[in-house]
Amino acid sequence: MTKVDDNVRRQEIEGRLEEELAAAAVIYKAQVKALLAVAENQVDQRVVIYPHVRADGDAIGACFAFALILREVGFEVMILGEEPIEEKFKYILAMAPDMYQVATTPIETEQWQEWIKRQAVGVAIDSPARDRLGEREVLFEQAPIRFIIDHHPSDRPPEKYYVKRTSAGAACEMIADFLFYLEAAVDKILLNKEIATCLLTGLLTDTGRFSFTNTTSHTLKIASVTLQAGADMRTLTAHLFDTMSPGRMALIGLLAQRLTYHADGRIAMSYFIPEDFVRYHAVETDTDGLVGKLRDVEGVEISLLLQATKEGDLRGSLRSSDVFHVGRFAETLGGGGHQAAAGFTLEQTTLQDGQERLVKELTKRLTEQEASVPTATEATAAKRLVGAD
Repeated sequence: MTKVDDNVRRQEIEGRLEEELAAAAVIYKAQVKALLAVAENQVDQRVVIYPHVRADGDAIGACFAFALILREVGFEVMILGEEPIEEKFKYILAMAPDMYQVATTPIETEQWQEWIKRQAVGVAIDSPARDRLGEREVLFEQAPIRFIIDHHPSDRPPEKYYVKRTSAGAACEMIADFLFYLEAAVDKILLNKEIATCLLTGLLTDTGRFSFTNTTSHTLKIASVTLQAGADMRTLTAHLFDTMSPGRMALIGLLAQRLTYHADGRIAMSYFIPEDFVRYHAVETDTDGLVGKLRDVEGVEISLLLQATKEGDLRGSLRSSDVFHVGRFAETLGGGGHQAAAGFTLEQTTLQDGQERLVKELTKRLTEQEASVPTATEATAAKRLVGAD
């Protein structure tokens, strides 16, 4: 991707920023009004927050920030995750360990009836699709009031309290916006160092330390506010990006060893298998960001990192240099994401079958896209024809 292309992409995002912020403000205000009505009219009710499965730094940061914000105004809040929080983000869990619980299966058993009865508001954060909630979807759907706060492109139908802002660099950016409207409604400053640290965690991880094209002027304004509230940029950056476990180092070696190029070097692909994690004592978060390293290779436009699971599924992460919309491609596989970052899962698919299928389909899409893009000469001629009319 050229510098010109990168600037065009950033300008496109900035261009729709104000419009999306205005539309989101209407829903944020409605959410605040609904929450305050719950606080006034109902007793012994709970707000349950749902991060997506395999929650990343943005999901964890956003959910804990939202929970801490609501606790500041007197709500009883619980974050219900699908799995334990990874070691990398335990500093967030330490802020309020009593607020996080892991949903055990089967979710329909009697032990969950109390959750259903006491849940006044369910909040799904950073989750564009219902199936991204896993087993907890049944609980979220039974909440009398449901909030959805998300920044992913999605075909999900509009709902009363569903705010989607694809120009947001992270879900944490949206939680900060919600916070400002809540502060105005209760006439109280709620942002503190802990909330700011949660928010900055999501901003840093989802924007690649503010280097990705999803970083906007508004993203940086929110980051500035978190720093003013006491978040420590240097400490967070060192912990999240500059510290590496032995397991991660081993995985990086495997990443390079298994790297293959396709479509004349425009596609880079590598993979991991379950035995890798056992052999090198690696954990899930040790793979964070590795797909981006494949994309950093000169000439690569799309990077694909596959991870075979013990259950026989094949999980994939995609990154692009914005010349190819990997989010739309992932949607054809049952996944989703953004233009430059996406993911998917192929159920009951072997590594070999998945590699062959994905390389073939990605190469085909790249070729079709290239053929459909007019050359500079063709574009100039088209402009002249329009002018002649």
